[in-house]
Amino acid sequence: MRLALPRWTYSASLVAALPLLAGLTFANYQFALKAPGGNDLLPRWVAAQAWVSRGVSPYSPEVAVSAQRMMYGRVADARQGEDLAPFAYPFPAMIFFAPLGFLPYPVARAIWMTLLEMCLPLGALLAIRLARWKPPVRIAAILLLFSVLWFNGFRAILIGQFTVVEALLLTGAMAALDKRRDILAGVLVALSFAKPQVAFLFVLFSIVWAISLHRWKYLLSAALAGSGTLALSLIILPGWPVEWLRQLVANPRSTELGGLFAPQPSFLPFAVGVASGLALLIFTGWEWVRAWGRSGGWLVWTATFTLAVTQLALLRPGAAEVILLPGLVLVLATWDQRWGRRGRGAIVSIAIALVLLAWLALAGSLLGAADRLWAYAALPVGLLLGLLWVRWWVTRGASLRLEDHSSDGLGGV
Repeated sequence: MRLALPRWTYSASLVAALPLLAGLTFANYQFALKAPGGNDLLPRWVAAQAWVSRGVSPYSPEVAVSAQRMMYGRVADARQGEDLAPFAYPFPAMIFFAPLGFLPYPVARAIWMTLLEMCLPLGALLAIRLARWKPPVRIAAILLLFSVLWFNGFRAILIGQFTVVEALLLTGAMAALDKRRDILAGVLVALSFAKPQVAFLFVLFSIVWAISLHRWKYLLSAALAGSGTLALSLIILPGWPVEWLRQLVANPRSTELGGLFAPQPSFLPFAVGVASGLALLIFTGWEWVRAWGRSGGWLVWTATFTLAVTQLALLRPGAAEVILLPGLVLVLATWDQRWGRRGRGAIVSIAIALVLLAWLALAGSLLGAADRLWAYAALPVGLLLGLLWVRWWVTRGASLRLEDHSSDGLGGV
């Protein structure tokens, strides 16, 4: 039986949290002053600041040069592999970055770090709900801490990766679809196209899946939210699509594929990587077909599998591993269901090992470049295998017959 709390308790909790958030932001500000960086956020802040204060296009070459000077104290040298610091995002992404442009960079970075530190545990909570999991309080607390302290989450906070916000948008869209809150899901999916290379496969799957179930409200809301955002952006900066594409062409690092399709293969020979990537994408398409017309566990499992494929096949190592968190939680939840206390012991061990990796990386990696790339690949590969095991265990090797929440095994994890 669930305890019904008075409505005022939620408002009181929010008020009580404000001093904690203020203290966290102040601590982040002190860190930003003493440890300059945040190089993933910096080009976006420079572009936002130039646009909101001087009306300069975020795609202007002078904006990128300003960012380079802040990063290196000089103009970047592309021949040395230095970041040319383009804005590199579609203009509607200014929804997220423009408010930071009104603030000095250390303040903006501190607030952004606080936002990311909130997004990660919130994403973990959503992932737990998606897995239909009710872990013991201590396990839930460990997972929330883990979401911030594991290597990929901690690194994302330090460098200011927008991918943390992107991961929350995608996880939120998945949860909204799961609960049939289709209008909310459509808005979140439209916002996720701030980083299209991360969202593309997930959104494509969600469209195919929604068509199969006649979820027209979701498709309509996504189309209206996306087209409305695009129309408004074109009114504000009419030429941005051309400027954006021109900037991407001038900065190949912003457009080149990563993962298995990387032109300079990181952990596999190029031909083997491309062949493996194509095979993986074909297999993912087959999983989409199997999910046709089915909801509940089919949605959650196939969506998390798609995100893992996105990271392994298409994205550079270190670019977006935080999108793997919902799938990781689903695997851990199944361990708890399958092995009970032993499974929970394994969950704690995995969380501690991945957190320790963060601190080892900060202390100075003992791995060479190739070994680090293998280490980056290990997580999505391991997650894909784990998700396949989840499906096998839940169905005992039989064909999936997961129609809704009440009857689907994966949904009950």
